Amino acid sequence: MEVHLDKKSARELASFTVKRLGHSVEARFQNIVLAKAVLRTPVDGGHFQVSVPPDHVDGTLNESNATEIAQKLSLSGAKVEFRVVD
Repeated sequence: MEVHLDKKSARELASFTVKRLGHSVEARFQNIVLAKAVLRTPVDGGHFQVSVPPDHVDGTLNESNATEIAQKLSLSGAKVEFRVVD
């Protein structure tokens, strides 16, 4: 799944990630974990990709909920939250 950010959100994500290189972070949407990774480089291009793993782990992105989540993310005002988890 490809997630594209508006300009303001892209700047905020770039600032967040550059300050947290080497840390584990989670990307979440409506309490669903979209991705968890160690930041090796800043996310500064205004978009990122999320791989959809096979089913089924509760509370995570999976094949069953990916289409619904993608549709919700495409709506204006959708919010992906990032947090440090290490």
